[in-house]
Amino acid sequence: MWTNDVASSNGRAAMLESCKRYNRQGKVSKRAELANQRMKTLHYKNETSFLLEAYVMVFKSCSDNLDKAIQYMTQYMKVGRILDGININNNELLAAKSLV
Repeated sequence: MWTNDVASSNGRAAMLESCKRYNRQGKVSKRAELANQRMKTLHYKNETSFLLEAYVMVFKSCSDNLDKAIQYMTQYMKVGRILDGININNNELLAAKSLV
């Protein structure tokens, strides 16, 4: 196990080793692929099933993972994807969504 290579009294070295393992290319690309899949299925319907804040938070997390994998999205693309995932029946919100 990789933790055996780091002395138990050296927390800094253990943290650096952990970060190095977490940020390997294979791990980063795996997280990016999972983020892409999650973004495709992510949607918002109403507050009773999923809070809008939670929807945006999950989207931001996925977007951050893509940025770390150098699969950047422009701000325009991010807003477009967020709006595409919002499926609501409220006329006021639909009107506001169409103005963006």
